[in-house]
Amino acid sequence: MFATKLDAALAARAQGFNVFPAVENTKIARIKNWQHLATSDERQIREWWGQWPNDNVAGLTTDKLVLDIDIRNDGHVSFKEFTEMAQLVGDEFTKTAVHKTQGGGRHIIFQLPEHTHIKGGAHKFGRGVDLKSWNGYILLPGSTIDGKQYDRHNDAPIALAPQWLIEKGKSHRQKTDAAGKRIVEEDDQARQLAEQWLKNHAPMAYEGDVDDTTYKVAARLYDYGCSEQTVLELVSDWDETHCFPQNNPDRLPVVVESAGRNREKAIGANHPSAPGFEPVEIDESKAPEMASAIPSLSKPVEGMALQRFAAAADLALASQAEPLVKGILDRGAMSILYGESNTGKTFVAVDIGFHVAAARPWAKRKVRGGAVVYVAAEGGAGVYKRLAALREHYPDAGDVPLFVIKFPVDLLHGKEHAVALVKLCREAAELAGQGLELIVIDTLSRAMSGGDENSSTDMGVMVKGFDVIREATGAHLMVIHHSGKDRAKGARGHSLLRAATDTEIEIERGNLAVTKQRDMDGDFSHAFRLLTVPIGLDADGAVVSSCVVKLLTPSEAEQEPAPVTAAESRVLKAVRACCREDRAAVFGWEEVSDSCRKIDPTRVVGRSTLVGHLSTLSDKGYLIKQQENQYVMK
Repeated sequence: MFATKLDAALAARAQGFNVFPAVENTKIARIKNWQHLATSDERQIREWWGQWPNDNVAGLTTDKLVLDIDIRNDGHVSFKEFTEMAQLVGDEFTKTAVHKTQGGGRHIIFQLPEHTHIKGGAHKFGRGVDLKSWNGYILLPGSTIDGKQYDRHNDAPIALAPQWLIEKGKSHRQKTDAAGKRIVEEDDQARQLAEQWLKNHAPMAYEGDVDDTTYKVAARLYDYGCSEQTVLELVSDWDETHCFPQNNPDRLPVVVESAGRNREKAIGANHPSAPGFEPVEIDESKAPEMASAIPSLSKPVEGMALQRFAAAADLALASQAEPLVKGILDRGAMSILYGESNTGKTFVAVDIGFHVAAARPWAKRKVRGGAVVYVAAEGGAGVYKRLAALREHYPDAGDVPLFVIKFPVDLLHGKEHAVALVKLCREAAELAGQGLELIVIDTLSRAMSGGDENSSTDMGVMVKGFDVIREATGAHLMVIHHSGKDRAKGARGHSLLRAATDTEIEIERGNLAVTKQRDMDGDFSHAFRLLTVPIGLDADGAVVSSCVVKLLTPSEAEQEPAPVTAAESRVLKAVRACCREDRAAVFGWEEVSDSCRKIDPTRVVGRSTLVGHLSTLSDKGYLIKQQENQYVMK
C-alpha cells in the first residue's frame, strides 16, 4: 500500500492524525512522552522516520473516539449487537474512516469535538469492543506486525463523533462479575472503598516495577469487591498520575485480568458484608499465566543488550541529544541556574522561558519552541510583574504558551505535590497544543521545604523527584538555586545535585556563564543588563515597573558602568538588600540608611555621605535617578 513507512506516516498526517514512531514489528512507542510529542509537523515526521525508517506508524487518539473491534474476543459479534441495540432507540452511526488491523479486526474512527475528552477502556462497548481515546494510540495503515499489515478498509474521511456515541463512551462500564471466586457482588460501597484507598494509599510505580505494582494495585481493588471492568477503569486513572513511565495501554487489561484470576483472597474479602476472610487456593495450573503478568528477574530485560565497540561508535551522531537552546541546554535534560541574591537569576530564567515559549532565538542561538511552565515557589507577585515587563518589551509576541504555577511546592515530603505538578504540566501541554519543553522551579531551597541541602538523603530525594518529573513530562527541568561558599564547586548543597545536573549556569553581577556542561564544550559566557520597563500605574498613580534581560554585544559590554570603590560597593550592597523583593522599587537615602544598619550595625553612614554615593552610583550607571532623592536600580 505504501512504498515506505515515511509515506505511511505522511498519509496518516494528511488523514488528521498526530503521529509518532512505534518500534519496528511491534506496538511499542519508540519515544518517551509520546502523549505530548505526537505531531503533524512534517519536518519532525521526516526526521523521525529518517532515523528509524522501518518503524511502525502510531496515531494519537486523544482527540479521537476509536472503536477497536477485536474478532479474537468476538468483538464483531458484540459490535453487531451494539449497533442493533442503538438502531432500536434511533441512534445511527455516521459514515466514517475505518481501518483494518493486522489481526483481522477493525478500527472505526471518529473525531471528537474540540475540548471533549473521553477515557478509553477495554470492552467499553461489549466484549472485544474497546474504546481508544484520551492518551491512547493505535497503529495506522502501513504498519506491520509479523508480516501482517494494517490497511484502510474504506476511503471515507474521519467524521465527527455523534453525540449519543460520545455519551456512551463517557458512561461507566456495565458492572459484571469478574472471573475467579467472588463472595460479594459489586455495589456502590465497594467502589467508594476502592476509590478512598487509591486516594490515601496508592503507591507510585517507577521504571522496573510498573508491572508488579500495577498488579498489586489491581488486586487490592478486587479485595473490596469491584468488578474487572471497574478495576480496569480505576487502575487506568491511577496509571495516569502514579506510573513513571505509564503502562502500555494494551498491557493494562492483561494485568488487571490476571490480578482477578490469580489471588490469595476471594474477590470482596475486604468488603464489610463479606462472610469472613476466606482464603482461596490458587489453581497451580494458572501459575505460568501469573508469571507472564509479573516480570521475572530470570527473564531478559527488553532493550538491554550488548553492543560492540565499532557499532556503538557508529551511533555517535544518531544518538546525540536534541537541543532546546543550541549548545547550551538539551531537551529533556536538567540544568541549575545559580548565583548570589539579587544578581538577576529569576530574570534570566524567565527570559529563557519566554524565548522557548515564543520559539525565538536566545543569545543568537536556535531554540526549540514549545510550552513552558514556571513554578514560582517563593516570593510575592514579582513573577507577574516580570511577565508584564516582557509583554511590554516584546509587544509582537502575543500570548505565548508560558504558564505560571504560583504555589510553594514541596517536592521533599511525600508525592502529592509532585503528582499534582506533573498533572498541571500535562494540562499545560494540552492547552498549548504542543509539547512541553521547559519547566522552571524557582527555587530549589523552597521546593525542599525545610530540608537539608547538604544531606545526601534529602538531596537524593530531590534529585529522584526531579528525574521523575522529567521522565513524566519529557521536558527540560531548570532549577534556580544559590551559590555555595566556594564558587569553584558551583551551586551550594550536596554533590549529588551537581552529579545529576547536565548544565550549570552561574549568574554574576551582569554576566552569565556555563560552569558545567555534560557532552558539550561549555564555553559560553555572556554579559547582560537588566532594563527597567514601566508596566502601568498603581492605585496612587505611581509608576509600577519591572525589568527584562538585555544580552549585550561585546562592544556594549565594554561600555558598561565603571568600577566602584569599596565604600560605593557597600552602599550598592545595601541598595540591593532593600530592593530584594522588588528590584524596580523606588528608594531614597533613608531606605538605604536603614539597610546599611541592618547589614552592619557598627558602621554608621551619614546622610550627606549616602546622598553623595547614590549620586555617584547614578552617574556610573548602576542606578537611575528619577527625581531628587528618588532612585531605582538599573
